[in-house]
Amino acid sequence: MLVARLLGRSFPDKIPFDPCSDLKNAKMPRTIAKHGHSGLRSAVQRLVAITLAWLLLVGVGVAQTQTKSDIKSEPGSNHLRGGWYPWDPYQYRDYKRGVPVLTGFDVEIERALARIMAVEIDLPEIAWKNHLAALIAGTADIAAGATASEARGLYAYFSQPY
Repeated sequence: MLVARLLGRSFPDKIPFDPCSDLKNAKMPRTIAKHGHSGLRSAVQRLVAITLAWLLLVGVGVAQTQTKSDIKSEPGSNHLRGGWYPWDPYQYRDYKRGVPVLTGFDVEIERALARIMAVEIDLPEIAWKNHLAALIAGTADIAAGATASEARGLYAYFSQPY
């Protein structure tokens, strides 16, 4: 009775039920596949349409991606620009199974900070003097392992020493 109340209609309490009544009068429609090879042709057409749709989506995705040179960090941006230079054990390449993996104490701190901030981080290899120049120019956002000094305090903020 809940259905009748929700729809605003009244139904009889007992509805005669014959599960085969519809099947007795039903006529089976003839399928195209039964009389020819159009089923295969239809399947191929669907496959081609799906493939073209995927290629279109991939093309749009590639067209919208930015190259690393296009990335600009602005307030509210979702990208953090850093860098690294060989300074074991703080920043170095670990060759596991012949594949270089950037790691080290400073690198892991920068990655953790990026995860907390919910941003991506770029860590290209760069000489230390060039990295400081990039911070001054505003083309880098973060430099791990830097020692605070009065001169550096003019263009950078520093965390608590670690």
